[in-house]
Amino acid sequence: MDQKVGFEEIDVNLAAHHVHWVAPREPGYSNEGPFKVQLMENGKDIGERYSDLRMLMNQSIQNHYEADASFSSTTGFLAAQLAMALLDNSGKEHQLHAPAPNGLPGGYPVTISHGAIELRLAEGWSLDALRSMMETCHTLDGVAGIDADGSVRFSDSARDILQQEMAFELPAQMKLDDVEEVAQAQIAVLNRQFALYA
Repeated sequence: MDQKVGFEEIDVNLAAHHVHWVAPREPGYSNEGPFKVQLMENGKDIGERYSDLRMLMNQSIQNHYEADASFSSTTGFLAAQLAMALLDNSGKEHQLHAPAPNGLPGGYPVTISHGAIELRLAEGWSLDALRSMMETCHTLDGVAGIDADGSVRFSDSARDILQQEMAFELPAQMKLDDVEEVAQAQIAVLNRQFALYA
C-alpha cells in the first residue's frame, strides 16, 4: 500500500526525459517512456512502498506545476538553478537533476561543484542502460535519432503533424549549423498563422 511522504524528506535520484514531464499534462504525448527512479529516506531505499512509481511521478508533476505555466518557465527555472550551481566557487556540492549532462540524451542526477558536473547514478544503475532508455524516449518525442555529429533525424509522424497542423515543412534531418535557420522558419510560419487569427 502506498504511504505518504513529503518530498523534502526524501532524496530522489531520477533518470528521465522531458517527455515524462510533459506527458501527464498535455494530451498527445506518450506516457509510456521508460525511466529510472530511486527514492531514499535516511539512506534506505523506500521505492517498495509505492505500487506504481509512474503514477507517483505523474501525480507529483501535476501537483507541483504552476497553473497555466508554460513549459518554458520550468525550463528557465531549471536552467537558472544549474547556472547558479556551476558559478558557485564556494566548494558546496549541489545535487540536482540536469538535462543532457556531457551531451547525454535525457536528464540525470548530477553533482555540481567548482564548475564541474559529475553524474551521480544510484548504486546498480548502468549508464549504458540509462542512455538506451533515454534514446527510446526521444522516439516518443518525434526524434528518430541523433547522429554522432549532433544531427537530429525527425520521425515521419512528427514531420506529418507539423505539416498538417501548421503547414510547416520540418526537414527529415537537421544539422547543428541549421538549427537557427529551421527555428526562424518555424517562427515565421507561427507568426503568419497568428496574424490570420488576430
